[in-house]
Amino acid sequence: MFNSLKMARLDYFVFKSQIISYAALILMTVMFSLMGSSFVTLGITVAWFVALLSTNIFSIQEKNELEELYASLPFNLKSIIRGRYIFTFVNYALAMILTIIIGVSVSFMQKKNLDYADTFLGICISLLAFTIISGIQIPIYFKLGYTKAKAWCMIPFILVMAICILPFFLDAFLGIITGLMEHQMKLEIIILIISFIVLLVSYNLSVKCYQKSSRR
Repeated sequence: MFNSLKMARLDYFVFKSQIISYAALILMTVMFSLMGSSFVTLGITVAWFVALLSTNIFSIQEKNELEELYASLPFNLKSIIRGRYIFTFVNYALAMILTIIIGVSVSFMQKKNLDYADTFLGICISLLAFTIISGIQIPIYFKLGYTKAKAWCMIPFILVMAICILPFFLDAFLGIITGLMEHQMKLEIIILIISFIVLLVSYNLSVKCYQKSSRR
């Protein structure tokens, strides 16, 4: 595990030049908060933005041929992959925390009552969206590399978007969502369980894909 944290730290230094891009997320969060958007909307915005931006680590890795550097390090394959997941999800967690701070601050400035239930639901839905997107695209990047995989990795974004809008077009799905919303705590628990399962499956797929692509 210690080697995984070292690998995540290395990814941070490789990715450091991209951090300024998060200024766009801050601006969007402030704008949506001033418009009165729910925390669900803010959470989904964080999910797709970080999922899209954090994959630049694969682009940097490919462009600078860092595969040879990783191969020379005293880390095994699983440590490299775990480090990449830690790096990705820490990125997301920090962005989510910042978004919550901004959202709460704007609510207080506008003298609005903070809906804690809506806030936690927004966090859970955001985590699920981010886990689905990242959980699909990370194994693909490990398998194909950034250049070959970037077109395929638009699929999870389309999938999550379809899941978000599908209930509004199919009454049956809308009925299910409405029913689940009446038991919000159960819904949040289900979301967290699904997120964990997706993450676990994604990690194991990444291990298999990276083993085949790198022939380690």
